[in-house]
Amino acid sequence: MVSSIGELRARLQAAVDELPLDDLTAAREHLRGVVLPRLHHLARSSSNPRLHEALAALNRAGVELDSGRRHAHETHRVTRDYMHSLLSAPQDDRTYRFTEHAVHAPPTRPVAETSPVVSPRRQPAPWVTDNPRTWPGRVDEGQVGRRFAFNDDERSIARWLARLYPYRIAPIPRTDGRTADSAVNGYTVEFKTLRISPEAPRHGPENIGRTIKKMQRDRRGGLGQGNNIIIDASRVTLSKEQALQGLNDYLGSFPDRAERLVRVRILGADYEIDWNRTRG
Repeated sequence: MVSSIGELRARLQAAVDELPLDDLTAAREHLRGVVLPRLHHLARSSSNPRLHEALAALNRAGVELDSGRRHAHETHRVTRDYMHSLLSAPQDDRTYRFTEHAVHAPPTRPVAETSPVVSPRRQPAPWVTDNPRTWPGRVDEGQVGRRFAFNDDERSIARWLARLYPYRIAPIPRTDGRTADSAVNGYTVEFKTLRISPEAPRHGPENIGRTIKKMQRDRRGGLGQGNNIIIDASRVTLSKEQALQGLNDYLGSFPDRAERLVRVRILGADYEIDWNRTRG
C-alpha cells in the first residue's frame, strides 16, 4: 500500500475516532452492575436449567465484551504510537510504502524504574473451562506449518495466557537463526519451561539467570531469541524467594543485558513474578 504521510495521518485519526470505547465500557458496566447480579440472585433460588444456561451465556458475553474492549484499547494504543511516529515525519507530497511488522517490541520504561511484582498465581475466571470457546484469548497455530507449531511445553504456556487474557498467541516460524517462540498480540515472546533432569535434578536461583542469559544470546552474539520471556518454573522445586533472587541477581550482574530486556515473567506452582518495563 502506497500512501502519503498526510493520508496515513488521516486514516489513523479516523481509526481512533471510530473506536467505540465509551459504548463498550457502558455495556460492560451495565452487564456487570445490573444484569448479572439480578440473574445470580434469581439463580440461587431457582433450579430452572434455562436460567442457568442464560447465566452462563451472559458470563461468556461478559468475557467477549471485556475482550473487545481490551482489543479496542490496544488498537487505540498502537494507533496512537503510529500517529506519534508519523507526526515526527516531514509533511510533504512524497509517498511511502507503509508496512506494519508482524512482530515488534513495545515501548519501555527505564530499568531503574522497574521492580519485580510478586503475586499469587492467577486463576482463570469461573466460567473458563477446557473448551477454548470460553477463553478470553486464543491460541492460533493455523497460520504456520506443522513443523513450526508449538511443542507441548510451549503450548501449555500459550494456553495459560489465552485462559487469562484477551491475547492472540501464535508460533513464529523458525528461520536459520534463533528466533522467539511466539507472537503475543504481535509482540515477540520467548517461552521456556524448567524441568527436572539427570543433569539438573535440583533448581536454584542460578537457573533463572542461566535461562534468561540463554534466551538473550544467539550464535552470532546478537540479540538472541527474545527479550520478552516467560519462564514456567511450576514443574521444579523453585520457591518464589529463589526465583526472585535469581532474577534480581541477573539484573544486577548484567546491567547491559538488562537494558535489552523488556519483560520477564516467572510462573511457579503457586506464585508469579512479573518484571515488566512495557508502557501503555
